[in-house]
Amino acid sequence: MLPLVVADHPDHLYQLGETAIFSIRLPDANSPPHLTYRVSNDGNEILDQGLLNFSNGTAAVRCKLTNPGFLRLDVLNLQKESVSAASVGYEPLKILPVSKKTPEFESFWSKARDQKLDNPKVLSYEKNTCSTLPGETTYRVLLENLNGTTVHGWLTLPEIPPPYPVVLNIPGAGVGRVKPVSWYTHHGIAAFQMSVHDVELDLPEEAFDRLRACELAGYTIRHAESPDRYYFHRTILGAFGVLDFLCEHPNISTGKVGITGSSQGGGLALLVAGLDRRVAAVSVNVPTLCDHKGYQEGRPSGWPHFWKTFAPERVCRTMALYDAAIAAETISAAAYFSVGFLDRTCPPTTVCAAYNALKSSKDIQNHIQMAHAFPESWYEDSASWMRAQLT
Repeated sequence: MLPLVVADHPDHLYQLGETAIFSIRLPDANSPPHLTYRVSNDGNEILDQGLLNFSNGTAAVRCKLTNPGFLRLDVLNLQKESVSAASVGYEPLKILPVSKKTPEFESFWSKARDQKLDNPKVLSYEKNTCSTLPGETTYRVLLENLNGTTVHGWLTLPEIPPPYPVVLNIPGAGVGRVKPVSWYTHHGIAAFQMSVHDVELDLPEEAFDRLRACELAGYTIRHAESPDRYYFHRTILGAFGVLDFLCEHPNISTGKVGITGSSQGGGLALLVAGLDRRVAAVSVNVPTLCDHKGYQEGRPSGWPHFWKTFAPERVCRTMALYDAAIAAETISAAAYFSVGFLDRTCPPTTVCAAYNALKSSKDIQNHIQMAHAFPESWYEDSASWMRAQLT
């Protein structure tokens, strides 16, 4: 069993300058006492470290922040591996992005919108009879995209009289089978599940293995030194095309369009919502691509952490143009966020920076014991929230 780390505030929220007391409790008397601790600025800059001194199986560490952010305590074993952790927020609703909007942000994406295909051709629209659940009808859709590429997706329609609202869902990171989204239909909402890759939705697993190992290995930073060739450029323009398709669909309510995603999909959803005014609601769980320049102030930066792979000057334009915290400033849609206080992939500092940049109506779920994951209730919570926004 692992040591348990508990903060003295049950909600893990503190005022600036207030001392947080972390209690580290050993699971039993025979647990090894040779454990150390590390206190950091949300897993980034180390603020304090040392040996844990236990008395009756319990040790305590006191620390504080004087600037908005997250204070993380990790318990380390002899190999310096984190075996337990807790994180607390210091006025997290005051965290602002380090990344700043540049004049090129508007001009770059305006030019990209001019280059995209208007009302992309529907190359295939086939009813799926294999995995459709009761109460819904699903279609396999193939749309034309930029430079001869295509967008693959599933459109799932509720079996109720149309028209209905629709949600565009963008999947998380990885290469694999993309399945239809079904958790919106019982709320009377259609859903389009879009693949990030120009790849068939349900290839055999051995084909996905080859793609992961070869053609799509490292795709998240591919061509990161060139903003108009960066991998997600095609994906974002493809999402604009999907919105064209949905807004022209005879069974969809124009003006009632939402977008959602988790992790990779969450970051891309924020970018699309900030660049396309047709989006009326956006819900994201642990979004990526937020506040790429956080590292400049000793804070964590958004996935995929460009600065760890490239010299910053080589990717500075891409970081500025594909930053979801910057895009959040321009979002007019209502927004719903979910953040994990223990997330190392999309640290809470980066997620809150994007959330606080929003000027539209918004709400956020704090998950104090969650790392990079889905809250159990996220599907239903997000769908219920979308229904309230779109119907």
